[in-house]
Amino acid sequence: MPVKAFLLQLARRVVETVINQVTQQVNIVGDQVNDPIEGYLNQIMSGVWVGDDADAFVNEVRSRVLPEIAEILQVVGNINLNINSAAEIVEQADQQVEALVDDLSNTLSQVF
Repeated sequence: MPVKAFLLQLARRVVETVINQVTQQVNIVGDQVNDPIEGYLNQIMSGVWVGDDADAFVNEVRSRVLPEIAEILQVVGNINLNINSAAEIVEQADQQVEALVDDLSNTLSQVF
């Protein structure tokens, strides 16, 4: 295997490893943030805090805070997609350049 191909495979594996680690971390952070909030909301709904203010608080957290947290986690998750897309673009560009160099080399070898 040529050195260049080996290095590209190695780089791709590193990118995949990073993407997997970021995905795992996003899932962990999501659980560590959402689980306690849901626990507090369940306590409130079970009678720890009663009344219109309690209901309003629970509704506010469920309708605004939790969706905002989900959106932040989605943005971080999209970073993974973008990294993966960039790696694929680099691979495609490398293949195109290699094909052009091969064509040029063949043309030059016919001339000389």
